[in-house]
Amino acid sequence: PLYMVTDPLIPEGGLTYENAWIGYGLDVDIGNAADDMMAYAPSDNMVFAYDWGWEEPNFQGPARTAPGLVGLVVLETEPGTAHVLNGWRNVSGETPDWGGGRSNEFRGLGMMSGRNPYAPVHTDPGIGHTPESPGDVRLLISSGPFVLAPGDSASMTLAVVIAEPIPGTFTVGLGTPPGNPRDPDRAILEIAAGLLERARAARDLLPLFVQNDEGEASAPLHAARRGRND
Repeated sequence: PLYMVTDPLIPEGGLTYENAWIGYGLDVDIGNAADDMMAYAPSDNMVFAYDWGWEEPNFQGPARTAPGLVGLVVLETEPGTAHVLNGWRNVSGETPDWGGGRSNEFRGLGMMSGRNPYAPVHTDPGIGHTPESPGDVRLLISSGPFVLAPGDSASMTLAVVIAEPIPGTFTVGLGTPPGNPRDPDRAILEIAAGLLERARAARDLLPLFVQNDEGEASAPLHAARRGRND
């Protein structure tokens, strides 16, 4: 028989991981996934997806000509770490999809660390892939790097927000480019104003969801969590 070792043996006492990253990916399908697009709102620590032409024939009611936007927001990361807003398109025969499996672990590390995401890439190290056309997009936010010794843990706090496009700011059937992520006057941000408002609300509400042992509000989240473990 033929045996193939794909991972190194773990020595007694465990391994210490250096330059480790953690993250959360979200496969957003707004109706027909093939005509979705993604954009960034870095001042609100968010990457979001929307329907390119603002029309989904399979939806019912007002959502048919005003499909919602979905955002992934980072609310909190460990002290001393950075976060990367990112995403990619899964286009058959054009862009290899990144998922589980050892054959493309290198691609996942490149995406999560922001060092080797899919092209084209924004010049800001905190922003990754900037697609030029719509497709089946996935959203990703990651945080790091960490040094994780045996028994260590790392955390980040995220929120998923959903909102309808602002009426009167878009034209059904006409695509809206994501624009430069660092341009505060982009049309997509006006359309996504409700989504941005909910991202900010999620950040403001974060302390209310964290309580200390006396039942009082306690923030930040990672500090409260450590306090219970110590």
